[in-house]
Amino acid sequence: MFMSHKHKSLTGVDLQEKINQLHQAYMPMDLSSVFYHNKVNAIKKLEYILRYSSRNALQDADYEELILCALTLIYFFGMRLKLRQLTSHYGYWCGKRHFNKAESVFQMTMDQLHPERSDVTIKITLNFFTTVSLWPFESFVEQILEVVLYYNRGKTTLFNLMLTDIHCVLFKDVKSARHRMRVLYELLKSTNWIIDKQKLLPFVTRLLDFFAYSIAKGDSKISAYGYLRKGFEVCLRRIFERVENQHRLMIITTMLNWFSMVNMSDDDVLEFSSLLNRAAELYKVGQYTESFREGVFEHVLVNLVGSTNSLYSIVGCRLLHRFLDRQNNAEYLTVPSLYYEFSQVRLKVGCYDSYDKTFIRNHRDKFHEFFLKAVKLHCNNSDLQHRPPSCNVE
Repeated sequence: MFMSHKHKSLTGVDLQEKINQLHQAYMPMDLSSVFYHNKVNAIKKLEYILRYSSRNALQDADYEELILCALTLIYFFGMRLKLRQLTSHYGYWCGKRHFNKAESVFQMTMDQLHPERSDVTIKITLNFFTTVSLWPFESFVEQILEVVLYYNRGKTTLFNLMLTDIHCVLFKDVKSARHRMRVLYELLKSTNWIIDKQKLLPFVTRLLDFFAYSIAKGDSKISAYGYLRKGFEVCLRRIFERVENQHRLMIITTMLNWFSMVNMSDDDVLEFSSLLNRAAELYKVGQYTESFREGVFEHVLVNLVGSTNSLYSIVGCRLLHRFLDRQNNAEYLTVPSLYYEFSQVRLKVGCYDSYDKTFIRNHRDKFHEFFLKAVKLHCNNSDLQHRPPSCNVE
């Protein structure tokens, strides 16, 4: 008869002692080959802990050393694998085998801690990248965070914590903040990101605030944001492209409310309106009554089209053009030849819809009132007539 060797489940003090012992195995966080066997041994120790401890026991323990060990292993074997790929085929094969094991225990660690301990786990991970100066290796960092995002059930938590990290680092190290911003940009296209509308809007609002700081001029306290202006902009544009159509209208509404609350210079208005215009361009308009919430058109007409500020009025008119021009006829309407006698233009005419007709009829008086107001206020506006071409909202 063979004796069965049953391992006792690790809990409490025994588990914590095993976790603390990992420190000697995975340290130092160095890529030197001197520590290669120590790191291989660390994989075995970490795998043992993960295999013989329960999910609840791990989450109740002080698990920071557990996360740091998993991160150090994937960093050590991952970076060495990249180097060996260029130097030795045999070395690459051996390194690939150990990297796969390191990747496996890292995934097991993330699986045990997420999503209940997401915030702490993500913060430790982001701090680790800073400690080992890994942010310049953006693709490698992005691959690790993809795993984190997957086991975090695709929540927006990672993006919010990254944005906070960018905000903190920006005032000390602009170059490092740019690395983080590029990683965030790549993660925003991830299929692992599950978009929750309740979490999406606060995140978009934070990005809009940072973008506003980046285009503001004359305030030395927020001038550092200017170095990341393009980064904030492309992240917002990627969100517009990534989200579902129903989310785009919520974003547009949020931007309209934000637009009316923030005081901006003319240049800032033009910068911000390009984002608003892009969101409206991507929004697929169907039947008007179903595509627009009550109050959206009124907001655009009253606060933008009818504004005494000529730029606000332009923004409002172009926004309505995006909303109403479902057949993309605007390119023909801006060409004078359309209005010449005997001219022929390939205008597209949509299908007749009685609900659309009712919608336009209900808004007809307000359209007339505020378009007429805009014409009276701005048709002879010398500022508009002499404005250079670079001021176009597109």
